[in-house]
Amino acid sequence: MYKNIIFNLDTIINSSKDELYEGISDILSAVKEYDRKVMLVSSMSSVSVCRILEDKKILHFFDYIGNSNFTDSLEMKEEAIKNISTTGITAEESVMISDRKEYINMAQKCDIDAIGVLYGAGKREELKDAKYIVQTVRELFILLLTGRDDLVLNEIQNYF
Repeated sequence: MYKNIIFNLDTIINSSKDELYEGISDILSAVKEYDRKVMLVSSMSSVSVCRILEDKKILHFFDYIGNSNFTDSLEMKEEAIKNISTTGITAEESVMISDRKEYINMAQKCDIDAIGVLYGAGKREELKDAKYIVQTVRELFILLLTGRDDLVLNEIQNYF
């Protein structure tokens, strides 16, 4: 199981509805109970991200919030991911969760496993390079807490 869980903001908050994806606070709570580090990387300023997370009453779950110095460039986002190494957690112990191809690619450049999520804006084709792809928050929950993608596959098969 991963010791360091890295989210991007779009995998936590459904921006079109301005609300948390259902089940996200359960995931955050559970991974913290297992003494995992929860981190967030965003192109927004840390101050803005903290305000959003505080408004949603989930700021206390996060151990680290990295930003890309107010720019949306891929290089700066990648730098924000690399800065996570300053927390003492290694790439092998980390996983990036995203619904965006650029975050999946950045994680790979930093030797971090990636989980692509389809419950956000991501499409399966653009997330194909992720180590895992999940369709729902429930599948993400199962994968993060067990580390077993076979249980996620069972969940998908039971759905159909």
